Amino acid sequence: MISFRSLDRLSLLTVCFSYVVANFIAQISLFASSGLGIRDGVLVAVLKKMMTLRAATFAALLSRLVFVFADILIFVILAISKKVFGISKKVQLQK
Repeated sequence: MISFRSLDRLSLLTVCFSYVVANFIAQISLFASSGLGIRDGVLVAVLKKMMTLRAATFAALLSRLVFVFADILIFVILAISKKVFGISKKVQLQK
């Protein structure tokens, strides 16, 4: 088993690809809303073949936190830009 520090380029590519596969499986799952929890489970299942279960779980939780933080950041940026630039919901096309 390996940890994050000993990943070579091929392993790093495999980790990235496993994240894409986990997202795809979560999106096509019909029994969970937006693949709730499925992405994390698939990611841990795939990653534990290359690293310890603890490291795989940490990677799944860290990726979840990064994306939640990114969603919050995008929301804040859009809210600020709406106040500063007066962007409204309706965009009118000029002819």
